[in-house]
Amino acid sequence: MFTQDEDIVKWVKKQLQKGQITELLEPGLLELDPESTEWEEFLLGVKVGLLCTAPDPLDRPTMSDIVFMLEGCRVGPDIPSSADPTSQPSPA
Repeated sequence: MFTQDEDIVKWVKKQLQKGQITELLEPGLLELDPESTEWEEFLLGVKVGLLCTAPDPLDRPTMSDIVFMLEGCRVGPDIPSSADPTSQPSPA
């Protein structure tokens, strides 16, 4: 699955960059509608996970930032699919 110089974080980033999101899903989840709230929540979880695994600890979000980002996904289907809650500033 991974090349010799690759780990899971690099692999996930590569799949996102190539638009191969379905490679990240369990086969049972492949039926998710890309326009659904569940799909948006899945993508948000992946993006937050990548932020939390930044090589430099100083580049990682604080727990309050993570809570803010994850609470944003509870808004529901009114979130535009192009919105990236991970790029919003926290209310600190």
